[in-house]
Amino acid sequence: MHIPPLRTTVDEAKYEDREVFGTQPFESFNGDVASANREVIRAVLTKNVKLLKTLTMTPEVYAELSTFDAQRSANVSHSALHYAIDNDDLAAAGLLRQATEKVEQQQLTAAPEMALPSHSTGQHTSRFSDYNRRTINASRGGKEGNNALLEDANNGKQINLSLDYLWQSPTASIEMLTLLYPTGEWTNGYTTCINICRAARCGNFRLVRKVVETLEKNGGWGFNELHHKVLADGPDDISDGEEAAPLLPPFRAVSAIKQAHNTRLRPLHLAAINPNVRYLEALWAVAGDEFSAIKDDQGYEPVHYAAACESSAPMAFLLERRCSLFSRTKTRLTPLMCALEAGREETALALLKFAATPGESGGGGQEVADKIRF
Repeated sequence: MHIPPLRTTVDEAKYEDREVFGTQPFESFNGDVASANREVIRAVLTKNVKLLKTLTMTPEVYAELSTFDAQRSANVSHSALHYAIDNDDLAAAGLLRQATEKVEQQQLTAAPEMALPSHSTGQHTSRFSDYNRRTINASRGGKEGNNALLEDANNGKQINLSLDYLWQSPTASIEMLTLLYPTGEWTNGYTTCINICRAARCGNFRLVRKVVETLEKNGGWGFNELHHKVLADGPDDISDGEEAAPLLPPFRAVSAIKQAHNTRLRPLHLAAINPNVRYLEALWAVAGDEFSAIKDDQGYEPVHYAAACESSAPMAFLLERRCSLFSRTKTRLTPLMCALEAGREETALALLKFAATPGESGGGGQEVADKIRF
């Protein structure tokens, strides 16, 4: 049977990705569960609240879906909730959370079974007690076999709503935090400080400021007043002749490097993600160059945090103080890699420009610029 093309032209500008960005209404996929699951992602990306309500609130549609949290593709692991968090779409996030809590798994259809069998090299037994244990992959020797075709398989299990992604999104808001954790359960468990570090490492200073202030006023968690004071927006510009009010209360150098819990997150790190560089300058004036390379528990230095900042001003300040462009975290990330991971193009370009500038005013020339990329 001949299927006519959607457009009778080769002009790419007239084509649209109907699967993810199309504006068509929901239609039955006749048993194609994977395509039906991606309709939830399409509803969020196109901000089609009417379609999303149809998918999450209509029992007749549940028979087409196996999950509300399917990933976009094998290579793009984002789900509908991920996109809702990134876009700060409270309506979409609320509908997704409500559907996950209220819709029983029995109302959904079964996930499609994979016709191809997967291969494994086996598992350890309890006799090893995890001593000198290492991961064993079926790709040993570069021969994956059927596993190369099963990258998008989840073994028939529904993927849980990825609430933890909130802490890894540079645009997540405090309103989204309240929506996803209505009873404040984000403060429970040992992962609280770890999640705050994740939010700080992607440059989300507004979310970090609010949660750190909340924790500092309700038990401490190892944070001091400086941890959230350095994330303030700061006063408006001072007119000529007026005396500027102090940005921070009086503090000693030891307070600028106060460790928070076991993450060793310090006010100096948080000041580096504040677009208002005056707070970083105030801490630097007291702490000095001695702590310019002070690390947290994962090896992140102030220059790594500055790389994720919305503004390139903190990075420019640290580069003027000759902070190292080659500093690496425990996972071997350089400041340039951190800037690219957080989507800070302006900061990444500033790093490359500084590194390519020869002489004392720069990083040493093109050879250095090439080196910091790897």
